[in-house]
Amino acid sequence: MTLGTTDLFFLDPTASDVMGDGALLRARGPLVPVELTGGVTAWATGHQDVAEWVMRSGSFRRDPSYWADYTSGKVRQDWPLLRLITIDSMLTMDGADHRALRSLVEAALAPARVERLRHRVEEIVQELIDDLAATGPDELVDLRARFAAPLPMRLICHLFGLDAVNSRVLAENYLALHDSAGTPERAVEASAAIGAVITDLIRRKRSRPADDLTSALIGAAEAQGTALDDRLLTETLVLVLFAGHEMTTNLLTNAHLALDAHADQLDLVRQGAATMAAVVEETLRWRSPVYTIMFYYAAEDVTVPGTGRTVRTGEAVVICPAATGRDERAFGPDAGTFDITRTVTRQHLSFGHGAHHCVGAPLARLTCATALEAFYERFDTDRSGLAAPMPIGSYTANSATELLTRLRPRDGRTTDSAGTRGHR
Repeated sequence: MTLGTTDLFFLDPTASDVMGDGALLRARGPLVPVELTGGVTAWATGHQDVAEWVMRSGSFRRDPSYWADYTSGKVRQDWPLLRLITIDSMLTMDGADHRALRSLVEAALAPARVERLRHRVEEIVQELIDDLAATGPDELVDLRARFAAPLPMRLICHLFGLDAVNSRVLAENYLALHDSAGTPERAVEASAAIGAVITDLIRRKRSRPADDLTSALIGAAEAQGTALDDRLLTETLVLVLFAGHEMTTNLLTNAHLALDAHADQLDLVRQGAATMAAVVEETLRWRSPVYTIMFYYAAEDVTVPGTGRTVRTGEAVVICPAATGRDERAFGPDAGTFDITRTVTRQHLSFGHGAHHCVGAPLARLTCATALEAFYERFDTDRSGLAAPMPIGSYTANSATELLTRLRPRDGRTTDSAGTRGHR
């Protein structure tokens, strides 16, 4: 079968039922022709083994110049995802160029630097938790807006080496850029403001380096004799900002949702039978913060093993981590169950696979585990009577737009009329 225009599985851009669609995608087969918003067509897989093969195969590239529909003009210039997949960064580089830039970022995010960030993560988490503790017992709190989102933003600003004023400017404009109720004019203004902050940051760090990611990237490039101009450095920092913030925010939000629905799993952590690191890993698998990874492009005609299908030169493949994480072929018949004691966890694709595996994964894991440990030492949550949160309408994110709950301090538990615990 070839990639045509009939019998296409529609990937829903509103993400109204990501997990349900993932199950349908897996049931259709290992490699499925799909349609995306705007009539764009591609192949997609929700099978773990097929996804891994494509992501490590030498027959596929990330550079959009290999995508025939893009280079031929078939994909419109106003297609909403075009900016994401054409940004000049590690995401869209291959071969030597990718390895050179990736090595700089890996050097700047070395394990020692990540470990040094632990104390700052703990400080930010404590500040946010103290703020949450001031809310009333029946007040609805949006944990996404007041905990999951500000944590990575504050951490990234610290990591970049931004001062307090520029940190506020960056955070305010980042929120404006992602405000669904905002105007196009405000979005353009916000994007320009973010670029201005980062451009000024680079200028200052070139003349006065310090112990931060920006200085480390500049220093690593100079040490390796690599040309890292301001444009590429800016794109790299923007990628860290957008990918790091979205990934961590969605992961924390999804972990809260998972624990809220699985009180027994939270009890295992509190009893010392499991860790919050295990909660983070199982959340990454069971409710991946990533809906899809776009795209991998065929550099030649290639028959993908186990599928019976040939991807032709220039065709695109979508990887669906939200679907592969529940693939029973990879994770067993209980793949649909949230179980923090399972032994097969780190095979998930939420951080990618192969050459493009996320270099920020260790920091994201550290941040989320630290945040969850501190939060659930201090609070229980009560979402009784509340509707399920609305999903983010996106091909990239798999999470909720908000996470309303009531907070119950653990040192002042309440009981209902039946005498049961009031923590859920």
